Amino acid sequence: MLFGLTLGILVCQYLPDLFLPIPVSWLFLVLFFLTLLLLFIRKRFLGSLVIMVSAILGVGLHHHYTEPESDGFYQYAESGDNLILEIVESPVDKPKSVSVRARVLAFVHLGSLEKVEGKIQLYVAKSERAASMKVGEVFRANVRWDSIVNDANGLFDKEAFYGRLGIFHTAYLRDSDWETLTHYDARPKPFFENLRDQAEGVIRSWGMREHSRQVMEALVLGDKRELDPELRTKYAEAGVVHVLAVSGLHVGVLYLLFSLIFKFTLGPRGLAFQAVCIILGLWFYAFLTGLSPSVWRAATMFTLLTIGQHLGRITGIYQTIAASAFLLLLLDTQLLFSPGFQLSYAAVLGIVRYQPQFEMLWSPRQKWLRGIWQLISVSLAAQLVTMPISTVYFSQFPTYFLLANLLIIPLLSTLMIFSIGVLMLGLFLHPPTWLIWVLDSFYQLENSIVLFITDLPNAVIRSIHLSLLSAILMSVFIVLLMEAFRARKGRTLNYALLFGVCFFISTIPTFQLGWDEHHHEDIYGKAERYRYKHHSLVLMQSDETFSVPSRPLIKDELVIYQDRAIAKE
Repeated sequence: MLFGLTLGILVCQYLPDLFLPIPVSWLFLVLFFLTLLLLFIRKRFLGSLVIMVSAILGVGLHHHYTEPESDGFYQYAESGDNLILEIVESPVDKPKSVSVRARVLAFVHLGSLEKVEGKIQLYVAKSERAASMKVGEVFRANVRWDSIVNDANGLFDKEAFYGRLGIFHTAYLRDSDWETLTHYDARPKPFFENLRDQAEGVIRSWGMREHSRQVMEALVLGDKRELDPELRTKYAEAGVVHVLAVSGLHVGVLYLLFSLIFKFTLGPRGLAFQAVCIILGLWFYAFLTGLSPSVWRAATMFTLLTIGQHLGRITGIYQTIAASAFLLLLLDTQLLFSPGFQLSYAAVLGIVRYQPQFEMLWSPRQKWLRGIWQLISVSLAAQLVTMPISTVYFSQFPTYFLLANLLIIPLLSTLMIFSIGVLMLGLFLHPPTWLIWVLDSFYQLENSIVLFITDLPNAVIRSIHLSLLSAILMSVFIVLLMEAFRARKGRTLNYALLFGVCFFISTIPTFQLGWDEHHHEDIYGKAERYRYKHHSLVLMQSDETFSVPSRPLIKDELVIYQDRAIAKE
């Protein structure tokens, strides 16, 4: 079913013209009669029928989710008008601005409000007010928007990415361009968001150091709005940025904590009650942290695991993973194109499929060595499978990811349990000063380990340009290589080597691009990408700062400014 649903989503996304002449309702009607026919013929057609049903369902759902708004705000309002906006996702702190995804509620026309619909991607100038923006906040802004366009020769398809989210316009807001509206009739603030704000208020009252507090809010509550961008970059360079995003690792620690609590309090009594409490606790935490795809996947998996254990039927891990992915895509087909969704499922599949094979390579007698080797095998399995995806999206590879995960993951488990315990205590009374100091010191230790690793020589391999074709070939090569190693099959190894050769051939053009970029950096300094009147530029900077020319650039023009090259990208 998951295969069919995914196939239908991909077909609708990349071959939309196939279905333009045919109303989706007709497809479902034809499918209904075809279903009856095939069920009466032979049961062996049932598998193909399920795939076909799922594919048609994927086409219909994706068409519904991605259908452009017929009454978008840009058809009525004009750039420069005052818009009434509501923040729909947690703002993200960028190096020079705050990224805000907002829903357009209305625009001001001749002194009155005209209700419209649509979404817009905003970048708000940094300020104290911008740092405090939250989901559900409604504000009025003077918005001068532009259509979202791709950078010339850019590797990231912004138009497609934001188009899948129903966003076609972007704008930059200065601090003077917007004001919060406190009495606008919008949707009420969600219960879990209010609860998360209260928990963050409790953490702030403890007086922890800034970076410790920011990492704790990200680690325990899933709130990264105030996380220092430089610190986030350091975690990414060390290869442990996943610990800052609430994921299956965090939910697994929580599941283990709940299981231990019930084991030592109730023992074998009230197993049904224990199962219900564990499931409710996991989903409470999932909603509290924002219900990201990785948390949804993990909560679904542990829910099915808990039910299976209670009923005495252990569900297969692959069926559990597929079921969680299927449910997620039913709710939002656009998640299939989300980097977080892809990385989350790739990592868990890699761990489940290949971690045991790595672990079998060495069986030390000492228990502590076995524990270390298990952590290394988990990191290797996850990193190998996710490497093509992360390279495409982030164009870098952390060299010391094994060392970082070996040091951070054991500390993470301790921190999660310790932090949740102290936070639950803090909701009722103020924890002792010494307890807060110990908690703060643990987070300082974690941050120090990350900074130490990123300061090592050649900690990150940067500017790895990988095309989509190269990423697919690389993924197939890695999977076939691991399957050949797992099943001891020479034919599979031959196929793996064939795809490996094809991968290396496909990387020749992008290797040249990366080489040229490094060559330019050696001569001119670091390259930075700018946008000027819908033209994409790469400014090769040395010690001087250059201004953008005051006139629009002509296509393919090379501007020489103060004896320095400003190259058209």
